[in-house]
Amino acid sequence: MSVRPLIIETARLRLVAATAEHVRLEIEDRARFAQALNCPVPEIWPPASAADALPWFLDRLTAEPWNVGWYAWYVIVHSGPLIGGAGFLGAPVNGVVETGFSLLPQYHGAGYAQEMINSLVLWAFSDPRVQSIAAETNDENVSSRRLLARVGFYKAGPGRDPGTSRYSLDRQRTAVNAPGPTQISKK
Repeated sequence: MSVRPLIIETARLRLVAATAEHVRLEIEDRARFAQALNCPVPEIWPPASAADALPWFLDRLTAEPWNVGWYAWYVIVHSGPLIGGAGFLGAPVNGVVETGFSLLPQYHGAGYAQEMINSLVLWAFSDPRVQSIAAETNDENVSSRRLLARVGFYKAGPGRDPGTSRYSLDRQRTAVNAPGPTQISKK
């Protein structure tokens, strides 16, 4: 089954929702993966923190191709390289989705993380099933905690793992800070 790409365009970024084929290429063939995304893929890709999850994403997207967008997204600088990944742990369950994100270290501090998270928050809330977006981060990860606060998330309690906290962003409390998506398309 062929799935048309889902793409979010922002002022500086192109976010491409992963399909099973993207993830398969990411695991097996770096050159074809770069061609599929139409961008350079850094030698240090995938980050160690994401590599272990690739088989899980492949299984999910193979089993649920209609849920493209509710799993991984590739974050690409316009006319530039792949710089990070973000996404969700699946389609909404009881009105909630959980998000996660990561940027390669050399792209920290340039506002890319906020731009990608704002875009995915707006995309998720465009689905009426989503009432709340959750995120978990290590308590020592000050940058992630600050980013979540800037986007509007509030600390909702302890995370699943020791030393982590859970954050939430509710639809009725959303005041997503620009820049967000300028265009969402299926190409």
